[in-house]
Amino acid sequence: MYVFAPDDATHPDVIMYADAFDIRPPALGMGWRLAEYGYVGIVPDVFCRAGADGPLKLKEGLRELEHVGSA
Repeated sequence: MYVFAPDDATHPDVIMYADAFDIRPPALGMGWRLAEYGYVGIVPDVFCRAGADGPLKLKEGLRELEHVGSA
């Protein structure tokens, strides 16, 4: 989990989820930007327990579902 907090957080926390299968640099940049405005930006790694290739396994599973749905 990545937490971006300003020294004097005056606004509520904002939880941001990655828009793809992993945390990418734009999501981390948004966390920093939120902190600049006084918010606490939180970017959780929702695949942390799946291991290093967890998002790839999910992508493969989604591809298999696409093939089943089109048959």
